[in-house]
Amino acid sequence: MSELNIRIRKLQDNGSTFRATPETLYMGGVGSARVDTLRFEVPEEWNGCAISLHVKRLSGALPDPQLLDENHCVVVDKRWTKEKQGSWMLLAMNDAGYIAMTKPGQYTCYETIDLNRTTETITQSLYEQLVAAVLNYANQALASRNAAGEKAEEAKGHADRAGAYEEKTQKEMDQAGQYAEAAKQQANAAAGSADLASQEAEQASAAREEAERLRREILSVTMVLPFPLMTADGTTLTTADGKTLDAGVRRVRGAKEAEEAAQQAKAARTEAEQAAAATQAEQQAAQRGADRAERAAAHAESLLYMNEVLLRLTALAADPLITADGDALETAGSIPLEASVRAIRTAKTLDEAEYLPVSLGLLKQCLGGQMVLGTT
Repeated sequence: MSELNIRIRKLQDNGSTFRATPETLYMGGVGSARVDTLRFEVPEEWNGCAISLHVKRLSGALPDPQLLDENHCVVVDKRWTKEKQGSWMLLAMNDAGYIAMTKPGQYTCYETIDLNRTTETITQSLYEQLVAAVLNYANQALASRNAAGEKAEEAKGHADRAGAYEEKTQKEMDQAGQYAEAAKQQANAAAGSADLASQEAEQASAAREEAERLRREILSVTMVLPFPLMTADGTTLTTADGKTLDAGVRRVRGAKEAEEAAQQAKAARTEAEQAAAATQAEQQAAQRGADRAERAAAHAESLLYMNEVLLRLTALAADPLITADGDALETAGSIPLEASVRAIRTAKTLDEAEYLPVSLGLLKQCLGGQMVLGTT
């Protein structure tokens, strides 16, 4: 039995189109059967679909369709070759409602001698083939149900373990409550201990104050005691370790004096730090004063130089100052210019002459030859 391979392609022209290559099939002679096998190469998206082959003869008759096997093959029988030619197509569908069809192709058979045979072999009906497919789907559903049962058993096991964990958690929570109660009791006990410690601290503070008071009294007493310290019968007083009592008194006095000396040294150090800070501030003030003095000296030097220049200029000026046409020069205040020049000459400092309305530019203009300097 010969085999014809047919490839089904999905094209994206204006929407999805499934076309066969080749589209025209040559099926042998009219009336032949089981000579050729058609093997279809279907698109990947048809996997899991029930695929059937449909034929329409030239007369318009529609024989029962054929269901492709698991290898996508079908055997050509008389439903193809009953007439000389016709059209064919594939139909793919699944239980999710997917339905796809190829663009119809053509088939042709060559003419043979009519043997007047009117009977044809009836193959298994499409209904039986669909029943087989349904049984296959039923088996798959049964397998899925069994798998679901196993999952349910597994979920039940998880639920049982979760219940055990819940019981364990409840026990741990009860235990935690007991721990919390014990901690509360310990906190109350600690509070009582804190109160007791506070009382003991107050007692210790009172004891320290009493000891300080006794120390001051002892110091005040030892300051007036004579040395050596003896009883009325002339026996020298000693301490428990065999040392004379006056030596112990001296140590007490020495400790008091050392404490006073330390306080005095601390006060002296504080005064020295304050004096150093004051000295630093004075140094900074002196530096600022020196800077101001230096700037004042520079300013004074500039003024003296300007004064000298003005005096030299006015020394060259004649009296009275007139223009070429004989007009006397005057300042803006109608004061003769020579009077202003005389005031500049007699001024001891530049500051004394600053109030005069003298124009240095005008004076330079006079000395530059643009005006006649002479007497009237």
